[in-house]
Amino acid sequence: MLMKKKRNIIFILSFLFIIFCGQDVIKSPVKVEIVALEKGIYKRKTVELETVIDLTKAKGKYFFFLGAAKINAEYEYDEVSFVPNLDEIYFDKGKSFRLNIKKAGDIYLANNFETMCVLTMFYNLENILSYWQKNTNYIADENQPIRIVYDPIFVSKDSEKELFLQLKLNAVYLTGYNNLWFFKTSSIEEIPLKMNLSVLAHEFMHVVFDKNFSKGDLSFYETQEKKNTYRLNAINEGLADHSAWAISQDLSGYSSSLGDFDERELPAKFTNKDLKSSFNHAGCKGGFYCEGSVVASFLLDLTLEHSISQETVSSWVFEAILNLREDWQATKDVGSFDFYYLLKRINDQAGPENKAKVCQSFRKWFDDTINIKKAEEYCL
Repeated sequence: MLMKKKRNIIFILSFLFIIFCGQDVIKSPVKVEIVALEKGIYKRKTVELETVIDLTKAKGKYFFFLGAAKINAEYEYDEVSFVPNLDEIYFDKGKSFRLNIKKAGDIYLANNFETMCVLTMFYNLENILSYWQKNTNYIADENQPIRIVYDPIFVSKDSEKELFLQLKLNAVYLTGYNNLWFFKTSSIEEIPLKMNLSVLAHEFMHVVFDKNFSKGDLSFYETQEKKNTYRLNAINEGLADHSAWAISQDLSGYSSSLGDFDERELPAKFTNKDLKSSFNHAGCKGGFYCEGSVVASFLLDLTLEHSISQETVSSWVFEAILNLREDWQATKDVGSFDFYYLLKRINDQAGPENKAKVCQSFRKWFDDTINIKKAEEYCL
């Protein structure tokens, strides 16, 4: 009798475990409906996700989503932020998602806007990762997945009271920590920010750059020479802008979500000489982001004017970052870390047969006195 009761208890517990712990574990391959970019138009599309560990929790092999994270409103953030430690930034690192989905045949559909955003982001991130894995030696680490923080909440440091701040930032990458934040969308957008492939591709490039350039060492970026930090930031942003175009093939991808980002459209409406000689920075208000647009235009020019595929240029960029690391280490405190180093390192990858093309595109966009002189000496 006792044995029978014991078996019944085990059966009931096993049944409850399956009901409450196992029923929502939906793994890849899995079909979902998202909002995808096709030939410049965003529309609903059924796709297959390939790296999902648990769909309901928006958890994958290489990235996972968290919501309701509480962050310090008193810290000054940039799109690429350097923070001493996460404990100073996070009051709450966030909670696992519970996506609101339903099944129609063999396809999972979103029941609300937030779920549709996350499913679209997941698919876009898979494709961005695939691009880098296919065209470069980028290796994604399952042991260090990227933390995607969805709509973080700003709170005051003293009272931890929620604050409603109007930010210019649309996303933040926490350098060295594999954390990407995506904020609430703006009221002027046509395409929701989090569904925008260009924005996601741009942010993911900061992950690639950080991994290759600093190799996880935050102190590697440190220098007392502000002009060198400025140029490094410009290169970082420029490579990210080029990546956004290379993957999305949309030259005005940002503007569909961020109407005031026209000055970041490619190719840029100004050269580096325009930025330096103009009283108002050629009308560009973005600081080093403006020089970043020139960097991206230089790389884009290799494809538009010289018919070198964007995949090939991306592979050159990937390897160039590794070598720029050496240049930064040699000059960050005792010299001038200039855009010339990017020319040299891109050309190292392009080879002698492409040197004239690389030099021509660089001189076209970096036409200011200093860079032209260095380029002329190098390109002889």
